[in-house]
Amino acid sequence: MCRDNERLMKGVDREIEVEDKLELIGSIGASLFTVVFTFGMFFLWLMGVG
Repeated sequence: MCRDNERLMKGVDREIEVEDKLELIGSIGASLFTVVFTFGMFFLWLMGVG
């Protein structure tokens, strides 16, 4: 029984790790998108003013 439980826990740990990585990638992607969007708007505004 103990071995089965350990195996289950390891499987759960792996799934959690994958979810953490996806969340990390998602947050990095969101911040990159925000930065690019902000710079794009700023650039368009500069072009409009210029």
